[in-house]
Amino acid sequence: MALSEFMQANSGFLPHGYCLLWKPGLLWTLVGSDIVIALSYFSIPMALLWFTRKQPDLKFRGIFLMFGAFITACGVTHVIEIINIWRPMYATSAGVKFFTALVSVMTASVLWFLVPKASTFIDDHRRMKDELAARNDELQDALDKMQESEKRFRLTQAAAPIGVATVSTKGQFVTVNKALADMLGYSEAGLTALTFQEITHPDDLGADLAYVQALLDGQRDTYRMEKRYYHRHGHIIYIQLDVSIVRDESNRPLHFISMIQDITQQKFNEAALRRSRTKFKKLLENLPTAVVVHNYDTSVEYGNPTAKRLLGMSQADRDVPLNRNWRLLNEDRRVLEAHEFPVPRVIKSGRPIRDATLGIEHPNQPNPTWVKVDAFPMPGDEDDHPQVVVAFTDITDRKALQDKLSLQARTDALTGLFNRRHFMAELDQEFARALRFEQDLALLMLDLDHFKQINDTHGHPVGDQVLRIVGDTMRQLMRKTDVAARIGGEEFVLLLPQIDANKAVEAAQRLRLAMQEKELPLASGVTLHWTVSIGLASLHPGDITPTDLLRRADEALYQAKDQGRNRVCRALEPSNRNVRRLNTQRRSNNSDSPDVS
Repeated sequence: MALSEFMQANSGFLPHGYCLLWKPGLLWTLVGSDIVIALSYFSIPMALLWFTRKQPDLKFRGIFLMFGAFITACGVTHVIEIINIWRPMYATSAGVKFFTALVSVMTASVLWFLVPKASTFIDDHRRMKDELAARNDELQDALDKMQESEKRFRLTQAAAPIGVATVSTKGQFVTVNKALADMLGYSEAGLTALTFQEITHPDDLGADLAYVQALLDGQRDTYRMEKRYYHRHGHIIYIQLDVSIVRDESNRPLHFISMIQDITQQKFNEAALRRSRTKFKKLLENLPTAVVVHNYDTSVEYGNPTAKRLLGMSQADRDVPLNRNWRLLNEDRRVLEAHEFPVPRVIKSGRPIRDATLGIEHPNQPNPTWVKVDAFPMPGDEDDHPQVVVAFTDITDRKALQDKLSLQARTDALTGLFNRRHFMAELDQEFARALRFEQDLALLMLDLDHFKQINDTHGHPVGDQVLRIVGDTMRQLMRKTDVAARIGGEEFVLLLPQIDANKAVEAAQRLRLAMQEKELPLASGVTLHWTVSIGLASLHPGDITPTDLLRRADEALYQAKDQGRNRVCRALEPSNRNVRRLNTQRRSNNSDSPDVS
C-alpha cells in the first residue's frame, strides 16, 4: 500500500468514544489530560527554540533542535488521540507515532554520540587554569626579554634595531632610524616631514604633551609612557616611548631623543590573557562545583563562590591553615584529624584523591554538609609554589536520601524499632561474638496478650497506638547495647548481650510490669490497659545456631501463654543429643582448622 493510501486509510473504524461508552466523566478527563499534555509538549520546543536563538554560541545546538522535534511529535500524538474519540484517524496516528519513534531513535543516537564530546568539553575547562598559567609564564618571559632589550637599546642608539628619533622642541622629527620608519610604514624622509603630534592618537596626546612640557621646564629629565601611533596605512600601533632631553651648555633645550619600541603584539597578548583570565574566573565563579586552591601549608589561595558558601569562608580564611577552620567527617560521621584531611594527604602522597565522601560541620548549622571530593596536586615552577586543587560537589540531599532509605530498610515503620531482617543480622553477630569470647547472651520474645480483641473492639488505629507505646517502652528500658525489634504483628524481641540468665529474668519482669502499668485513654472515655507474655532463652552450649536460641525463646513464649499470660517463662535447656552434636562439631572444627581467635 502506498504511503498516501496508508495515511488515508481511516474509514471503517469506530471512534474511541464507543470504547469509552461516551461516558462524559471519563471522556472529558481523557480529553482534558491530552490537551494539557499536548500544550505542555508544544511549549517545550518553543522554549528550546527561543533558548537556542538567544544563545548564538551554544554548543551542541543540533541536539536541542532534535529534542524539540521529538517533543513536538509527542504533542501531535496527543492531539490525534483527542480527534480519535470522535473521528478515527488511526492511520494518521500510526504515521505520526512512526515519525515520533524515528525522531526519538535519532535523538537518542545523537545524544550518545555527544556524551564523549560533552565530557571532553568539561575536561577542557578543567585544564584551562593550567593552560592560562603556562601562557602567563610565557608572557612574563617575553616581558623580561623585552626589558633586557630596552637596556641594550639605550646603550647602542646608533645601531639600535628599535625606533630611535631626534625630535625638535616643537615636535618635528629631525632624524629617524630605519627601524622606526619601517615600524610606522614611512620612508625615513617621509617621517621627518611629520611631527609626533600628527601621528599620535588623540587620546594619548594630552599626556604626552604634559610630559614634554615637564622636560622643557626642567621638572624632569626623562619620561616613559605607552601610547598609540597611527601607521601610514591607518591602523594603530602600540609603542613604548622613552624620551630624554638634550640641553646646551646654557641649559637651554636643544631637542629630544626618543626611543620607540613596538609593543602591539604584547598589548594584544595582554588583552587576550585578560580575556582568558576573565572567562576562566567567570567560569569558576558560576560553577555549581566548589573549587578551592591551597598552598602547600594548607592555607587558601582561592575559593570560588560555591566553595565559600559550602565552607563558610571569608577573606580572613586566606593564609589560615585548614585544621583551624573546618571540622570534616568521614562517612561514619567520625571527626577527621588534621592529617586525614584531603589536602595534607595529597601533599604527603603526591597522588590525587578521587570521589571521597566527606561531611563539613558548620558552627551555626545543626547538620553537616556532605560533599563528594576530588583533590589533586598542581606542581609549581621557578616562579610559583606547588599547590593543591580541591573540587567538591554538594551531595547533602543525596546523602540524606541514602541514610533515610538505609534507615527504612532496617526499621519497622510503625514502632521505629528494628525490623525482622535487621534483627536477624544482629542476632547472628551477637551469637557469634558470644561463642567466640564465651560471653552470656539472652533473648526475650514478647507477645501482646489478647491484641486481636483490642483491634476488633477499638479498631486498628488504636491497636497501632498500643504497638507504638510498646516500642517506646522497650526503648526506655533497654540498654545501649541491647537490640529491640518488632518481628511480627504483635510480636517483639529484645536481645540482651553479656547478661546472665538471672539478670535477664529481672529485665524481663521489669519490662512485663512496665507494660502492665501502661494505659491509653480513648475518646470514648475508656482507658485501655494491656499485658504481655514473655519467653526467655539464655545461650546454652546446646545452641548450635542462632535459630536454636530463637526457637527456645519462642517455645518459652508459648508456655507463658499456656500458663495464663502476663508472665515470664524461661526456656528449657537444649537436649543432651544437641549438646553431644555440638561438642562433636566443635572437636571437628578444632582438628580441621587453626584457632584464629
